[in-house]
Amino acid sequence: MRHVTKALGIILFAASACFGAFAQTPTSNAAASVNQRGMGNRFSPSVRTGNTTTVIGSESYTYAVPMFSLPGRHGLNLSLSLVYNNLIWTSSLGAGGVIYNFDSAYQPNGGTPSYGFRLDFGSLIWFTSSGSTSGLLIDATGGKHALIYSGSGNVYNTIDSTYISVQHTGGDQPSDVLTYKNGTQVFYHFAITNALGNITVTQPVKIEDSSGNFITINYAGGNQFTPPALSSVVDTVGRTLKFIYNNGLLSCVTDGTACGASGSRTFNFTWNTSYILNYNFSQIVFNSWSAANPLQGNNFPYTVLAGVTRPDGTQVKFNYGDWLIVNDIQEFSNNGTLRYETNYNFPLASAGQLSSPPAYTQQTATTFDKDGNSKQAIWSYQTVQSSPLPAEKIISCFAVTDPAGTIHITTFRAKATYLTLCLYRQPPPPDQAPPAHPHQLRSYARSIRNGLRIPMRLETLPVVIQERRP
Repeated sequence: MRHVTKALGIILFAASACFGAFAQTPTSNAAASVNQRGMGNRFSPSVRTGNTTTVIGSESYTYAVPMFSLPGRHGLNLSLSLVYNNLIWTSSLGAGGVIYNFDSAYQPNGGTPSYGFRLDFGSLIWFTSSGSTSGLLIDATGGKHALIYSGSGNVYNTIDSTYISVQHTGGDQPSDVLTYKNGTQVFYHFAITNALGNITVTQPVKIEDSSGNFITINYAGGNQFTPPALSSVVDTVGRTLKFIYNNGLLSCVTDGTACGASGSRTFNFTWNTSYILNYNFSQIVFNSWSAANPLQGNNFPYTVLAGVTRPDGTQVKFNYGDWLIVNDIQEFSNNGTLRYETNYNFPLASAGQLSSPPAYTQQTATTFDKDGNSKQAIWSYQTVQSSPLPAEKIISCFAVTDPAGTIHITTFRAKATYLTLCLYRQPPPPDQAPPAHPHQLRSYARSIRNGLRIPMRLETLPVVIQERRP
């Protein structure tokens, strides 16, 4: 990824994110760049925008609340963060429409601990059909990595240059051993399978580095319909983090014996038990977990995570719009004063039916000083989406205009057989001549193409996004 700035109202940038296409499965669909979460990956990179991370390839944002970072032996640190990403609804590449919460729909609260959130150490999801198996690694941030069979034994590898391999043992009680390129291994045990028996989830129970230092991850409860819930995490020197629940909802995470125990560091969670879901999609595709679409309307209130209070008394509050999406996040000082707020302009469900996941075009971040004076920063987003293959969808051009007015354009391409160029046409001031006509832009692009002697596609990002080809 590269950054470019405004020049004569036209911006030109070329880059690539090449990856091979493979047979579409629920797991490969979830790992597609347009469905990426967390901090992104090679195929769907991310950039910082204010206090959040924008995942470029999926038009989503990630907000992290760090909790614990305990230095460990040989660099095996015990780190834990609450991470939110708005991509509750993902694209169904071949079937059209959207898929509801494939990553976490099997969780009783729609996530760990709630819809869109992760507060764990990741998971593995396996899909088996006609004797063929494919996998999906979800890391602690919610980032997703497709796992493809290596052709030897039961070993599956990532394909995004993370060089992760997984030894998968199937059967009624599957288990897995994941190995990172630095030799650190993660051991997984069975958590849950879907009603059809073709989707299986395993959860990490132990992380061990090449020197023998380890972190143990413990769970409690669970049955054929519900996966076990995190109960504690213990590192090599015996330091313990406890997860304490009340009526199935996470009350706190603490390094003490109880929530708020003397001398402990405790993060307390608050919940909204009366959120009303509204959505409006042209088609919702089966998510492999539930045959019924999510219920919506006043008769079906949802319980969603509302906020977290840190050990120092500062708070973060999550505010929801339609679609079960957090569209506003607020940070408060320990005396209840608003210090920071970030807001996203997701569309209303009443504004019209969508055939793809809800997306925002503007992010507004506001900071407040000690006197209550505010300072606002705005990021604007534009995209061009294309389908190199019938069952494939990518963001081919993504433009971010930052608060200083600088435009950053990222170009993606799915094949190495052509070059994609993104051009931005900036509206001119009233006293200046109009920008170059699209035909002139295409001529300029052709001259570059001829010099490079390779096929090329031209994408234009004007006031209203549209796609243009040479």
